[in-house]
Amino acid sequence: MSWMLGAVAVRLGLDWSDTFPYSPASEWRYLGVAVLALAIAIGGSIATWRFARRFRWHPHADPEQHP
Repeated sequence: MSWMLGAVAVRLGLDWSDTFPYSPASEWRYLGVAVLALAIAIGGSIATWRFARRFRWHPHADPEQHP
């Protein structure tokens, strides 16, 4: 899911960036969009991993409590 949010950030960021006329600053905007999207995707993956580790349910831990 976080990678899909990153893809949405790329799409919206590139649409925003394309509203400006092309200049050398455009490359920096493109780079900023890419870094932001990557941060969203990786950050979401790490948050999901940490959440899963914290609230993990192990099916063989206690079969009587979790049928």
